[in-house]
Amino acid sequence: MDLLTLVVVVLVAGVIVYVIHKAPWINPTYKMIASGLILLTIVLLVLNAFGIIDALRGVRIPKVK
Repeated sequence: MDLLTLVVVVLVAGVIVYVIHKAPWINPTYKMIASGLILLTIVLLVLNAFGIIDALRGVRIPKVK
């Protein structure tokens, strides 16, 4: 994913969050959940774009007995 595509995706996500927060008929709880999901998606997308998620695949988590 190139940088221009990443910037466009982040801007579109920002516009979607803005529209959600300006909509008076949406329950505030749903606004918070939608904003959190969009933020989580953008963070994962950026981490994936910079290759950080691929670097974490080799990390082993020990089992607790």
